[in-house]
Amino acid sequence: MNPNLAALCAVNGVVWEYLDGAGKPKQAPEETCVALLQALGFDIAQDVDIDLHLMRLRNEAKNRLVPDTVIVNVGTEHRITGPFPEATEWHVQLEQGQSVEGTAQGADLILPPLPLGIHTLICAGQVSTILSAPKTLPKPAPGWGLMVPLYGLRGESYKSIGDYQDLAELASTMAHVGVGFVGINPVHAGFTMAPSAYSPYSPSSRQWLNPLHISVQHLPQWSGISHQFPHAGECGEYIDYGLAIAEKTKIFKASFALFHAAPAVPDFEAFVDEESKPLIDFATHQALSEIHGPYWSDWPLVYQHPNNPEIRQFAEDNQTAIQFHCWLQWVARAQLNLAQSQALNAGMAYGLYLDLAVGTHPFGAETWADQTAFSSGVSIGSPSDGFSANGQNWGLVPFNPQEMISRQYQPLVQTLRAQLQFSGLLRIDHILGFERSFWIPDGLPGAYVTFPRDALMAVARIEATRANALIVGEDLGNVPDGLRNALAQSGILGCRVAFFERNWKTDKAFIDAADYTPLALASITTHDLPTLVGWWSGIDINWRLELEEITEEQAGVEIAQRTEDRNNFAKLVGFSNPTPLSRELSPHNKRDLILSAYTFLAETQSLLLAVQIEDVLALSEQPNLPGTVSDHPNWRRRLPQSTSEIAGLPMLKEISRIMQAANRSAAGLE
Repeated sequence: MNPNLAALCAVNGVVWEYLDGAGKPKQAPEETCVALLQALGFDIAQDVDIDLHLMRLRNEAKNRLVPDTVIVNVGTEHRITGPFPEATEWHVQLEQGQSVEGTAQGADLILPPLPLGIHTLICAGQVSTILSAPKTLPKPAPGWGLMVPLYGLRGESYKSIGDYQDLAELASTMAHVGVGFVGINPVHAGFTMAPSAYSPYSPSSRQWLNPLHISVQHLPQWSGISHQFPHAGECGEYIDYGLAIAEKTKIFKASFALFHAAPAVPDFEAFVDEESKPLIDFATHQALSEIHGPYWSDWPLVYQHPNNPEIRQFAEDNQTAIQFHCWLQWVARAQLNLAQSQALNAGMAYGLYLDLAVGTHPFGAETWADQTAFSSGVSIGSPSDGFSANGQNWGLVPFNPQEMISRQYQPLVQTLRAQLQFSGLLRIDHILGFERSFWIPDGLPGAYVTFPRDALMAVARIEATRANALIVGEDLGNVPDGLRNALAQSGILGCRVAFFERNWKTDKAFIDAADYTPLALASITTHDLPTLVGWWSGIDINWRLELEEITEEQAGVEIAQRTEDRNNFAKLVGFSNPTPLSRELSPHNKRDLILSAYTFLAETQSLLLAVQIEDVLALSEQPNLPGTVSDHPNWRRRLPQSTSEIAGLPMLKEISRIMQAANRSAAGLE
């Protein structure tokens, strides 16, 4: 490795020597290092460029009086150690508009207690960001929630896909069985012009909502157009996204035609004024997508940047189309807000538990509107581990950490606010990225890029405090040393999944309930893993065999291991397994297994628990099979029971009694 290239990598947090998920040492080639530095914004064509960049950065660091980011505890005096030139003047521009001034005294610059927020420090002409955050977020009281697929919810009448009204109705009934939150898949804006791109974890924009989940029957205009759209019939087992998008788009446009022809609505106009340019940019992107396709990389060059003069002309020529997409966001926001309000009014502790995807599609609305915020030419993924020999490439583009710092963390701030306004709990997918993110350059092996972990956690604490919400960080996988401790110190809950909670370094035995991390949200499984019944029967192994991901011989080895694992799990949770060698259980035994597992979960030390609706329904198939796209029905399965039936399910009532006995329910059964 070129020594100066290695030094430039070190200065910019590119980690090219690392341990993969299986603990094996890996080393990325020089080509990867150069590609990652280019993705961070460095123009490197030859070795001399490396030398010049390194010299410049070292000089900047040498001349820097204060760090580019200063983290302070809100309302507490903070000391920045110099040395400073004699009588160095400084002033802080507070987020609220006021300013505070002072002079550095000898070796120290002493900041007075500052209010919550993101402030600007100017010292001797140098600009720094001050993150004034609470030292930690409050601990939640013991509780539990129900995880459901929004897309799979079913109302009483025909619907092509679950909607925000279904969510509101479910949430309003769940408090009566002691549920403190209802968790759903991400509701980020997707690609309505690409019906096959429906994964909620590969969004077009995380700052706007998916209008596909708008309830058309609750549009104010519905009564005037319902006769045009008779019910098509019964729902099938799987969602047809192409059909759902086509049906709903027709209804949306008919509704908007009435809205547009009516007198102006002050609330809508205020919404557009308040959201201003970000909303108009998003709506413009959507209007352009209807003409040129879903991905802006395929558009004519003149439309590939929002600041081009041709975009302004397009906006003038297509005002109605742009207003239509603004209207969709206004309606979606109102309906999702209603779901949260109804949940809280019914007595839920947190209401909605939303999910923030780890990244965004490289050519969606989010990257089009703010191209400098992201690092192009790379994708987020993970290195090889015991579950994926070749690693994973998620096809998502990451934030650029250098840009994040220079813009006072606003890209993250706006992304968090877009979710926290509707939720009392927010899950941050793959929060490992707060410390380091595995970037894979096009056509090259990957390596890690470090992020300003402490600053990102401070931002998360600030925004969660503003919203009176809590944060759950999905800290599974190749977890860096010290990350979980840093999360705990910030009051950010981790995730503990019973299938994974084992003594991996010794005998791989499942750990006892008493050994679970207190500051965590624990679950038996997740949307990316088999259901409890599916895990028991090895249906995930069957799928991988059918898809030729493993051989018959490998499947046999995995089935034998699963047999051992499930018998050990049965002992752990106190399930009297009547057929220790069988992969099948009777309905009665399935019920006993599920109740035993959730009794065990209720006994763990983790403060919050998540119950999967698929387990409540004793379903075998999991919502998503990672590593697949169209060869497994990911994100398409409808729940077999309607929304109104879920609260009365006998299994849910029994789980509620278990949670109440463990002092986890805010309310008892009616």
